[in-house]
Amino acid sequence: MSATCPFACGYKSDDGYALQFHIEEHHTEDSPFITNDRPSLPKRTKFDDRLINDIRPPESGAQRRESEWFKCTRPDCGEYVALFDIDEHLAIHESIATIDTGEQQSTTDSHSAYLRTTVTTKRHSEGSRQKLKKHEPPKQSSSIMRYFMGTSSGSMPLRNPLKHHKPAGRLGTKDLGPHAFEKSMPVNVRRDLENNARPRSENRIGSDGKLVRTMYIPNETPGLIPILADLSDLDHDIATAYYCDEHVKHVHKLSTDGNFCGFWNIQMLLSHIHAVSPRRENRELPLPNILRMQDTIEAAWDGGIGTHGRVETGGIRNTRKWIGTQEAAAYLQQTEHEVTALSFKSTKSSRDPPACVQLLDYIEAYFLSGRDVASRYGSLYVTQLPPIYFQRAGHSMTIVGLERRVDGDRNLVVFDPSFATSGGMLRLIDGKVAHARIETLMAAYRKDVGKLEHWDEFEILIPQAQDESGVR
Repeated sequence: MSATCPFACGYKSDDGYALQFHIEEHHTEDSPFITNDRPSLPKRTKFDDRLINDIRPPESGAQRRESEWFKCTRPDCGEYVALFDIDEHLAIHESIATIDTGEQQSTTDSHSAYLRTTVTTKRHSEGSRQKLKKHEPPKQSSSIMRYFMGTSSGSMPLRNPLKHHKPAGRLGTKDLGPHAFEKSMPVNVRRDLENNARPRSENRIGSDGKLVRTMYIPNETPGLIPILADLSDLDHDIATAYYCDEHVKHVHKLSTDGNFCGFWNIQMLLSHIHAVSPRRENRELPLPNILRMQDTIEAAWDGGIGTHGRVETGGIRNTRKWIGTQEAAAYLQQTEHEVTALSFKSTKSSRDPPACVQLLDYIEAYFLSGRDVASRYGSLYVTQLPPIYFQRAGHSMTIVGLERRVDGDRNLVVFDPSFATSGGMLRLIDGKVAHARIETLMAAYRKDVGKLEHWDEFEILIPQAQDESGVR
């Protein structure tokens, strides 16, 4: 994959180290690659708010080449981004900025979304729900269901359980991020994690025109699944779409120094687990903060669950070290929730599909398995299935749906904790008008093959539903 210089000078390279060298040589005043007799470079300038800071971990040589992280300096971001993620990361920022600044006002195009959810979401009223009739399978579902049930005649392994591997020793910045070796997070970061996700109140204008005092969590967005489902249904390029349980919240990172994406994704899974609990007191539980979650993972290790995680990380309590699928599984198991953990990996054999195709096949089959108890709106299905923890190198997200396009291609629909919900989507949730194209509104949520094929390995984690039938 070719990466572009984040300083917009036009330089491109397929070699990550070459790009790193270019940045050092041409965009860094104190670069070790610049000889002393060379005139000082002019002070770097900000281009369209898209400046990326180079974060150089304390490594050298080959180790450094595998540990290239950059800090995004977009307002309220501060995300540490892997070298080859830069273009996609900035593109999502651009799509959100386009929505929030209202740059797209046209309503003449058939794909424009000058939308008011009081109109589009009326399909989601109880009276409009339909159960799928078993004699109406979508095209191509047969082979996919055989794959899901383990009866396909294909040569690829149908399921690859995530193995509890032997400890590989202490991991570094490649796996744990720029703060892999810190002993304790800064006091201000800990304070942000403790205080900035507490419930807050605000006065809002109700449907009767009166002021209503409401409570909200700053980094949580409920009610987003029905809006995404509506947008999929309105998009003429989408043939059918499947979504998980509509109670799942989008949880995004707080404005503080550190990614913590694994923890935000666990919280998204918990938003489903809490919502479908048969016990009312569990449905009203707040999501635990990251510091409590770190304690829970450490307790899991103490109890013999995923103990290799402690060896590999050196412990995570009160640090900004990144966590992965194994730690997410340890957390859920420690809190008495069963999980299914799977991996998808590309092989050298040309007969085997790449990891991204394996992943898409499995996710589509997963959602097809929930159709019998799904709410159906034309070719759209909102199931009662749990969301899926989704890990690839350097980042994790939460899978909440899948779209199949009219041309046969597929999109994962994800909640990415790196990005807050756009103002346009919040307006749609509130029943107001959003001036934006559907493609722009959905850009932060869609992952097509073109975005997935850059990675040769994925891991997923599925919390077990309330019962095998999916009925709650």
